[in-house]
Amino acid sequence: MRRYLVLLAVMALTVGVLAAPAGAGKPEPAAISADFADLLATASGGPIDILIGTESHDYSDAIAAVETAGGTVTRQFKYARGIAATVPAAGLIDLFGAGVGKIGLDQKRTLAAAPEQLAGVDPAALDAALMSPTELDASGYEIIAADAAALVGEIDTYWGYISQNAWPVWDEGNFGQDSLIAVIDTGVYADHVMFSDGMGGSRAIDGVDLSADVGTPFEGWSRVDNHYHGTHVAGIAAGAAAIVAPNDDPLVESIEYHAGISLPVYDSDNKIIPLIGMAPEALLYGIKVFAHDGGGASESTIIAGIEHAIEQKELYDSTGGAEGYDIDVINMSLGGWNGFDGRDLEDQVVNYATAAGITVVSAASNDGPYSGSIQSPGTANSSITAGAIAEPVTTRVFWDIYYGLSWAGDYLFTSDDPQVIYFSSRGPTADGRDKPTASAIGVFVLSAMTGSPGALGWASGTSMATPNIAGLAALLNTYGEPMGASPYDYKQAIVAGAHPVPGFDELDQGAGLIDAAASMSALEADGNLGEAHPDLRNGYSARIAQPKGEPLQNVNAKHGTTFTVSLAPGMQQHYYFQLQPNAERVTIDVTDVDLGIDPILFNSFELYVQGGMSGVNNAYVDTTNVYGNASFVIEDLSTTATGDIFGVNTQDMPLMPGYWKLVIENDWTSFDTITGTFTVNVETGDNSVKPDESYSDKFVTGDETFFPVGFGPGGVELELSWKDNYQRYPTADMDLIVVWFDTNGAGHVEFGGATINSPEKVLIDSTDVAEVYVLVSGYDTYGKTVPWTLDVFYR
Repeated sequence: MRRYLVLLAVMALTVGVLAAPAGAGKPEPAAISADFADLLATASGGPIDILIGTESHDYSDAIAAVETAGGTVTRQFKYARGIAATVPAAGLIDLFGAGVGKIGLDQKRTLAAAPEQLAGVDPAALDAALMSPTELDASGYEIIAADAAALVGEIDTYWGYISQNAWPVWDEGNFGQDSLIAVIDTGVYADHVMFSDGMGGSRAIDGVDLSADVGTPFEGWSRVDNHYHGTHVAGIAAGAAAIVAPNDDPLVESIEYHAGISLPVYDSDNKIIPLIGMAPEALLYGIKVFAHDGGGASESTIIAGIEHAIEQKELYDSTGGAEGYDIDVINMSLGGWNGFDGRDLEDQVVNYATAAGITVVSAASNDGPYSGSIQSPGTANSSITAGAIAEPVTTRVFWDIYYGLSWAGDYLFTSDDPQVIYFSSRGPTADGRDKPTASAIGVFVLSAMTGSPGALGWASGTSMATPNIAGLAALLNTYGEPMGASPYDYKQAIVAGAHPVPGFDELDQGAGLIDAAASMSALEADGNLGEAHPDLRNGYSARIAQPKGEPLQNVNAKHGTTFTVSLAPGMQQHYYFQLQPNAERVTIDVTDVDLGIDPILFNSFELYVQGGMSGVNNAYVDTTNVYGNASFVIEDLSTTATGDIFGVNTQDMPLMPGYWKLVIENDWTSFDTITGTFTVNVETGDNSVKPDESYSDKFVTGDETFFPVGFGPGGVELELSWKDNYQRYPTADMDLIVVWFDTNGAGHVEFGGATINSPEKVLIDSTDVAEVYVLVSGYDTYGKTVPWTLDVFYR
């Protein structure tokens, strides 16, 4: 919210007389009266965190401008061209006019594990179980350090090193030794048993805290009370431990049943459950960028984390190993939206890290199943971007333990093939590049947790897929670094070795599920080691990339378009159509649903509807289960769902023109193939309806104008549209903030038009309006001059 409050603080700078409505054309800015100043000052937040992109590493002008504006430079980037700063709201307008570079908000990045929430046992709670970390009750177990070499050949398909075929690489003596993985995350709990080096020390050899915890009692990269996420990720990449559990323990019995094997014997009463990462002798370096509570971190902090890794490697190289660390792989299980895929500061510094000899593996993010939903830094050109797979044995074992029922897994995951999980972000990027790169197991992965040296738990997300691939990169590096291999060589080997998952295409999964042995063979056969990663092309199309799936024709016909879908559990069908600006209503009707064999009454479709957006999960209808006749009606600022449905997730948003995406999935926990008939109908409005007022101008980043508008006896509806919306690349972001006074003199501030929607709309539905003023802001236009129009409709 602070992003939008900044603009109000800028408006509060001038005290003067209110201007009259301009009527049409270019708006005439209004000065701000004293009562407005009081209102806006109350509404505004504190200092504003920003990023300034510059043309070079000479930051003198930018630093001087920040200081003149009363701000403080918080970071000067060494490899990315730019600085981070904190600026008082009152000084921001001076900074905009200083001409020092591209100014934007220091956006937040979030962890790419599914969010934490409580889970029940009804069908609607199945997704909640997936979206929650679940701690293993280890009270009856012993958690011990393990020698991965001693477990080579133990066929345990429950753990990723078998299903992702790492053990043949281990059989050659390659366990990731002499490779160092930097985990940019919430820290790594070095004292966890999964990181024991077998000699009383830890393979998590060092780290740094760059997070908001610095200077607080929670400062420290290896604290036992840090958020679990980074430690869990590190265990997947490079853990080495085992659970000693009784022979008749439910976890032992479930693994042996679903995997079809006998676990290794510990003694006459106990079995060994291996907990082995992909590269169990790799070393770990923790770079803590998220605070101990796991809350969002700024983009500038993530950039600082990447730059710290590069600095450590360059220091190591320049001193012959006397100082620094030879970081080989970066794991980033995190992500966030930007409107300029591949070309923002964060993506640029990823490319620099790759050029410096560090293999960067990033999460695709958890904004699927919509196409075009990859987030930064997964959008970086050189990043190995990880999608998430549900693997049959891993998934079934979790359901057995979660519900305490030995048969639960058989009913809730019927496929014997892996599946791309619904939340895994899909490609392409907004500029049309294929992503993700490859996929790995990311559903119900058991690994280390914080809290105690033996804490374990299950978690899901592309966060958990990413370290599987980072561990594979470490194995490849152990072989390839002495041979002069490069990060691009490893990327090509990972792609060459992966196996496509049946039923999903390249934009779902990249090259497919990783295969460590096949990738190692590809690297060994590479006769041209040392290749540099190709640069991102200089030019790009201004049109947004077309979504994946089947185009829907005749949606504007009198009765729309009707089609029948038949899907096996976990399978999806993607459709898209283009919504025109004069559309008034989108209706999706579901009929003739046949649920097939449904022994536990869990079978259902899941419906997803996203309109006119890319790169972000901001949907009208999301993960809504349909088990019979149902209807979804989407109108301007209104979405309704009725019929045989549960787990309803809808949002009231403006009707956004551009590509609309419809994804129909047979829920991944369904038991049988289901069929249904779907009708999509788009109704258009009367083009003769004209606005009562209309204003237009052209803005670059940081431009804004504040002016009065008229209204009717029932209020006013305002719509801000601009050229470079979600149909264009890069996608500009403009904001509409409305301030109005009622007849009693009370002031109101409406933030409903300060989102990432396009167009932005605000409705004031009141018979008590006395004055209305709007702020139009060019929040981020990515160096372009973007035309905009504000239409005003009296009510």
